[in-house]
Amino acid sequence: EPPLMGQTPEEQGVIAMWEHRVEWDGFIAGSEVLRNSAERMKGRALTGSLGFEQIPELAERGKRRITHLYEMLDERFAEAKHLAGDGFTVADITALIAVDFVRRQKLEIPENCPNVKRWHDLVSARPSASSSTSSSAAIESTPLPGVSLARSKCSSKLMRSSPAKTRW
Repeated sequence: EPPLMGQTPEEQGVIAMWEHRVEWDGFIAGSEVLRNSAERMKGRALTGSLGFEQIPELAERGKRRITHLYEMLDERFAEAKHLAGDGFTVADITALIAVDFVRRQKLEIPENCPNVKRWHDLVSARPSASSSTSSSAAIESTPLPGVSLARSKCSSKLMRSSPAKTRW
């Protein structure tokens, strides 16, 4: 297959553009929904050492952004087989992961976006996509020893430590 990042400067630019758009309108929007609506994220709506409460309006904004993502992708896939053109690229990989991420949050591909559904089925059928899906299911069902989303005494202590005293 051709290089996933493109061969010419123009191809590379188009791929980077689509990848960036999917990151913003897919991953970041999906993160807004997850962090501001999931029960397990209460008090942890932002990453970092400080706890932040959820803002339900940000979850709603994220859902609207995901609707926009699906509409934008549907329009694109009406004119191209893959995100950056006729060939499969890293932009398709990023988009597949973003779409699957938001689908895990019950934000399915809308009925009025048949081109996204066609593309998703096409890209998901690739051997590399199906093996990563089965691997992620196995990872999710296997708890890591000693790892919990609940704050432990150790993590609370680390969060209060000054950066100068904390060694990573």
